[in-house]
Amino acid sequence: MLNLEIGSVFSPASPMAEATLRLLYLLLVLGTGVLVVVAALVVISAIRFRDRGRELPEAGERRKAEVLWILGAAVLLLVVLVPTVQTMRIVDPPAGSRAPDLIVIGHQFWWEVRYPASGVVAANEIHIPAGTAL
Repeated sequence: MLNLEIGSVFSPASPMAEATLRLLYLLLVLGTGVLVVVAALVVISAIRFRDRGRELPEAGERRKAEVLWILGAAVLLLVVLVPTVQTMRIVDPPAGSRAPDLIVIGHQFWWEVRYPASGVVAANEIHIPAGTAL
């Protein structure tokens, strides 16, 4: 049985996590659909063309199939593009003209954390006051 307790990936605790989970579900459904369609086409082709041996379909038949596969992939990518961009905007909204609360710089073996408002510089520690928005 699937355990969906607090702290699980499937119980989002923020609007950003909820948007990411919705995108995950969409990609899971679309990916499963593509898998089913491709597997069905492989099985149908194997049954339909098993007696032909190594005979290739005519050029006209191949061209139609190639165009359909390319158009199908392009449409699928466009279907995925729109919710992905929406999720990106929800997860990482534009900062606007607001100054950053802290600046984190990664060095080879440590993190440098700068707090521009107070001029404080810390190493390997981030302090966020309770009740403030990130």
